[in-house]
Amino acid sequence: MLVGRAEFLGVLARLTTESRLAFDVETTGLRPYQDSQLFSLVVATQSDVFYFNFLPYEDLDLEYVLPREWLSEFQVVFGNRDAVYFAHNAKFDLAMLSREGIEVLGTVHCTEAMARLLGNVELTYTLDACVTRLALATNTVISKDHTVEWYINKYDLWAWEQEPGKAARKKNKFFAKVPVDIMAPYARRDGEITMRLGEWQEDEFLLQASTVPPNLPSILALADNERRLTKTLFKMERVGVAIDKAYCEEAIKYEEARAEKATSDFKSLTGQDLVDSGKALKGVFAQYGFEVPNTEKGNPSVTDEFLARTPSPVSQIVQTYRDATKRVNTYFRSFVWLVGADGAVHCNFRQGGTATGRVSCTNPNIQSAPKEDEGPFKVRRAFIPRPNFFFFAPDYSAMEYRVMLDYAGEDALIERIKAGMDVHQATAELIGTSRKQAKSVNFACLYGAGIEKLADMLGTSLKDARRIRGEYFSKLPRVQNFIKQVVRTAELRGYVYNRMGRRCAFPDPRFSYKAPNYLIQGGCADVVKLAMNRIDDFLINRKSRMLLQIHDEILFEVHESERHICPELIAIMEQAYTPKSLPMQVVGKESGVSWGDVADA
Repeated sequence: MLVGRAEFLGVLARLTTESRLAFDVETTGLRPYQDSQLFSLVVATQSDVFYFNFLPYEDLDLEYVLPREWLSEFQVVFGNRDAVYFAHNAKFDLAMLSREGIEVLGTVHCTEAMARLLGNVELTYTLDACVTRLALATNTVISKDHTVEWYINKYDLWAWEQEPGKAARKKNKFFAKVPVDIMAPYARRDGEITMRLGEWQEDEFLLQASTVPPNLPSILALADNERRLTKTLFKMERVGVAIDKAYCEEAIKYEEARAEKATSDFKSLTGQDLVDSGKALKGVFAQYGFEVPNTEKGNPSVTDEFLARTPSPVSQIVQTYRDATKRVNTYFRSFVWLVGADGAVHCNFRQGGTATGRVSCTNPNIQSAPKEDEGPFKVRRAFIPRPNFFFFAPDYSAMEYRVMLDYAGEDALIERIKAGMDVHQATAELIGTSRKQAKSVNFACLYGAGIEKLADMLGTSLKDARRIRGEYFSKLPRVQNFIKQVVRTAELRGYVYNRMGRRCAFPDPRFSYKAPNYLIQGGCADVVKLAMNRIDDFLINRKSRMLLQIHDEILFEVHESERHICPELIAIMEQAYTPKSLPMQVVGKESGVSWGDVADA
């Protein structure tokens, strides 16, 4: 139904009686914290779908062009704290509604995030893909409407957009130029299928809950935590983190000069222009007696690992060029391009972004900002606290390895760690190697690395890598047994559960070696998510706020008047994990200058 002015208030009154609604916004772009505007809103019930249009199309009766100020009336629709609101990629819709002063007070069920929780190995989690899987699972005829996409392509209603740091261009589609008689049915279909998808997902969670072993938490508790997390992440995105734009611009100049010098040095050394591709560099390295390896498809590949182990001035030049271009494009130029009018970047935390359950991050990928980097312009120094605030950055200490030891029950090593010894140093002393090597072996075990990869990580021969790994497992037999058991379970059963009740599927037994990593990394991610939701509750009515999640680290902007809450934040993070014998340890750092300057509090 295309809602006109005459029936507007009546439709809103009906929607306020519903306890389950699906919603979707249509916008002029995909930048909710920059220049994008909402031009229509779809709200679906279990039986009807309503399209509210705010765009003055030339050929549309004014009756069906709702005054923009009427958007504020929707607060009564979204203000039911007991209602469930379904949306796909919900945080985007929440952001666009928030710009209009509308807050969704009930439970938000993001059908994209919930789809990942139900099945972690699908190739894509778009609304189209999720609904296609729903149709197959229920043997029903249901699909997304593709008419708008067809219309945009037919009439070239798009333009290429090149984002700094990304090689591929993307289409910026002009949805607001699509006629309303095409847009409205398309949007109503999205509302209808989102409602059906969300309710089906709820049924699937109940079905999965009935099959979970009795010694594990119900997946329903995990689903509730994920639904709660959608709002937590949205609030973090809305606040954003302030950027020192002048610092970024100086960094761009510096890194561009480094890249130009590397290009010049390459030309002077080789007599050729620097083209950073395997095909172009293969011949250059051959001149110096080095053979470039090929990919499985037979294409030459000059990886960073190859450059690191190849003793040639060409390697050093290419490494410098890559480092400079990555820093200038992936980081500093991207930060400047994405900064909003408020002087902050508002990244997109992808709640269902990884197969293990970890939160990922895009636009920009702040999680990839290096902790330690060389040169005068540190990437993390681009992020600065706002006036009267300071950064507080508590970080779980060796979180994944602690969880692995706790799973395995390596009591002797656990007692050393509980007595205050550093995790990796305790391992080093146990197996008679350096802390750096012990740390490498620890993470090789977590990630299922083969002997060749371990040798690369250790910087040793294959023989030495085998010896060190053998010593490691001889001193930590329970770790070895734990890894073997998890891999074997994944091979035989096709899935494993982490301690929080998340099921990680392995339909192809060849990839079962990844199961320990999925079990541990996903379990750690769920602990962090639980902590974040508890912290979000704790921060209600406080000035301090949560800004970023960088896997095992959370970055806060703490108001100077609330410095006393820092130990409480650490306690909430530590207590989110329930150990068998080895508890979590969280270490807090702070800075009033920048994220790159945080130091022990």
